[in-house]
Amino acid sequence: MELDITLPETLPVMTLPNVTFFPQALLPLHIFEPRYRQMLKDVLSADRLFAVARLDTKTGGDQEQFERSHRVASVGIVRACQENSDGTSNLLLQGLCRVEFTEIVSNEPYRRVSVRLLNSQNTALANDHVDLKRELARLLRLKQKLGGSVPRDIT
Repeated sequence: MELDITLPETLPVMTLPNVTFFPQALLPLHIFEPRYRQMLKDVLSADRLFAVARLDTKTGGDQEQFERSHRVASVGIVRACQENSDGTSNLLLQGLCRVEFTEIVSNEPYRRVSVRLLNSQNTALANDHVDLKRELARLLRLKQKLGGSVPRDIT
């Protein structure tokens, strides 16, 4: 699936631990930090786009005053957003494309970066998906047989 995406020169970035966000994926988020509340307000009044980067816990560097992120991330578009009475928000972000950060433009009130679009290619064959589904089903049955729970919507 190829998308015709025109990215702005700079994008806001949300850095999250233990999250890898992919194009086409849906990511539910709960926005509660003041900086990300402001970021959400800004993107909702503009193009609804921001990047989600994984927190990089392995590298050091001159970013110690701010969280370090990996340089490759995915850009998402806010598909749905609900503001709560306490000022937090719940949203659904849909992944659009991968980008590489070329420069940190600012860190206040939230991080903004310049980006370069990365091309993605689906190199998997149709049979690969069938084989992976079959293996996943086998592993889920094994987990159930051994007494593990498997959410109903997964099976």
